[in-house]
Amino acid sequence: MTSLLLAAALAPAAYQWTPGTTASYDVAVVFDGFLPILGGNTGKAEVAMTVKVDGVTAEAETQSASSEMTAFEIKFNGFPLPLALEDAQGYFPKTTVQMTPFGKITKSDAPDIALPVRLPGLDVKRFPDITYLPIELPANGWEKGQKWEFTKAFGDSDMSYSCETVDLTGEVATVDVTVKQDYTVLENDALEVVKDEKDAVSKVNTALRGTGKIQFHVGKGRVIKVEMKNSSTSAVMNIKSGKSSGERKLASQLTVVDKALQASLGTSGGTKPAPKAATRSSAPQWLTNAWNTAVQTGQTWWEKGAGMLAMARMMLSFLGASVPGFAPIQGILGGGTIRN
Repeated sequence: MTSLLLAAALAPAAYQWTPGTTASYDVAVVFDGFLPILGGNTGKAEVAMTVKVDGVTAEAETQSASSEMTAFEIKFNGFPLPLALEDAQGYFPKTTVQMTPFGKITKSDAPDIALPVRLPGLDVKRFPDITYLPIELPANGWEKGQKWEFTKAFGDSDMSYSCETVDLTGEVATVDVTVKQDYTVLENDALEVVKDEKDAVSKVNTALRGTGKIQFHVGKGRVIKVEMKNSSTSAVMNIKSGKSSGERKLASQLTVVDKALQASLGTSGGTKPAPKAATRSSAPQWLTNAWNTAVQTGQTWWEKGAGMLAMARMMLSFLGASVPGFAPIQGILGGGTIRN
């Protein structure tokens, strides 16, 4: 009897993407460290976008929602890259997923694409996992101090999640999250991922560790805010010699927020203007030099004279490989399919 009364007292934990439900999430991602572009460089990439989410269907055991980008901007080492919203939408198509009420995705219409770059969180189908479905919810309802674990497949390996409800105040549940992923890939001399060892020059072992905090609106059944900080270390081994050829480090920071829902709770904390597509067309000298160097090294994803738009598209492809769900559906230089 005591256990039944306790269960009844717990706040229900469920997403509520019912038809007619609409939300807009501002997403900011920052990468700082080794970037597998331009022959491999240390730098900083920043992406900001707005994602609109709509509930599509809702039944007792399943529901579905669709998401699409409505604003976008990208910077590399502080320089805005000239990528229009329409170009970015080509890389991030409108996607519909089916899920359980607890947020476990059971079906997605996102395409299966093999990218030439592999970084922590790589998976074309995982765009919802960093925006409106960042965690699977506890099956027994919300209770302060509860802990639960689950895994999600990102690329060819699982990412492990450990969660704990650290606060339950009014309509808001606050969850601490830790993530862990380890994987190994083969790379050619252009830092592209290959499947066959005969095409590879390096074996790269990567360890990703991350921590974060998620605020969830219990009554409305959707995420208010996500904050995650991840760091990855990659050990690179030369296949021919069997010796270490270096170590790479990359830090990433993700923030996702429903500002309207946050403001309704009186915790907006200030707002930033919506992201816009960059329009600057001239490049600083360091970027021009980097472009020339990339062409000279013969990386397979470059074409001489492709211009700054190709540079922007290439950067978008890299970012697509760096965050769950952020993966292009077109070739890096546009108009084609990505070859592995």
